[in-house]
Amino acid sequence: MDEPSKSFFLLSGEHPFLSAAELQHVLEIYGYGWDFHLPVQRVAVATTSSTARLQAVDRAAFTKMAGILLSYGRTQNIESGDVPFEDECIDRLPVNFRTFSVEVVKVGGVDVNSVEVEKKTAAKITSAHPGLRVCLENPDKIFTVVVSPEAYFFGVLCSAKPRKFFQQRRAGRKPFRLPSALQPKLARSLVNFSVSSPDSTVLDPFGGSGAILVEAGLMGHEVLGLELKTWICNGMAVNVSHYCPPTCHVIQGDAARMPFRKAFDSVATDPPYGRSTTLAGLGF
Repeated sequence: MDEPSKSFFLLSGEHPFLSAAELQHVLEIYGYGWDFHLPVQRVAVATTSSTARLQAVDRAAFTKMAGILLSYGRTQNIESGDVPFEDECIDRLPVNFRTFSVEVVKVGGVDVNSVEVEKKTAAKITSAHPGLRVCLENPDKIFTVVVSPEAYFFGVLCSAKPRKFFQQRRAGRKPFRLPSALQPKLARSLVNFSVSSPDSTVLDPFGGSGAILVEAGLMGHEVLGLELKTWICNGMAVNVSHYCPPTCHVIQGDAARMPFRKAFDSVATDPPYGRSTTLAGLGF
C-alpha cells in the first residue's frame, strides 16, 4: 500500500518562486500538496505518496530531486558533521535494503564539510544497524543530506531528474528551429500550470516550433497545436514527429477563428511578439 509520508523536494536555483509554485500545483494534480511549504528557498516539504514523489520529479520542470524526509533542523546543528536523527526512522523505511551510501547536496553557497558529514552519517547508520554496509558504486539506497545556509534536510533519495534531461530538446537542437522558440523547461512549466489533471487535453493556439506540444505530449497529454503560417506549421510537425507519441496533433489555422467544435481542458501558449509579429493588416 502506498502510504503517504513526509517528503522533501530540491528545487532549481534558476527561478526559485516559479519552481515552488510549479511543484505545488503538480502535487495538487495528484491529490497532494495541502501541507506544502517552503522552509528555505530551494527546498520544499509536503506529505505525498511514493507515486506522487516520482511523478512530481518526472513532471515538474524545475524540481531536481525528491525523497522521504527523515529529519531536518538548523545548519548550525551539523557543523561538527553529526546529522541528528532517530535510529528507528531507518527501520520504518518501506523497503528492506542491505547497502547504502550517503551524499551531501549543498545549496546557496553553504560552507560545510561534505566528506565529514557523509562519513559520520554513514558511521551512525552502521552503528545502529550492523546488518547494513556502505556501498558507493551501486547502493540499494542513497541517504541524502541537503544543506542550505539556514537548514539541513536528511532523508532517503527516491527520484532525481537526469542531469541532461532537457538537453536534446533545447530550442537550438531541434530539427526545426525558430529564433523566438521557448526552451523546454519553460514550455513544460507552462503546461504544468495550465492543466488540472494528468489526462487534461491541451491546446496551444500559437504553436510555433512546437515546444509546448512536445513537452505536453511527453507528459502523456493529448495536445493540439495551431499555427497560421504554412512553413512554420510544417516545421512544427517535424519537431513533434521527432520527439512525441501520436497524442500530439498539428493543424494549420487561424487562432482568431478556431476551427474546432470541441473544447479543450486547458490552454498553454506563448503568444507571438516582437518586430516579426504582424496583424495581417488588421487593427487592434
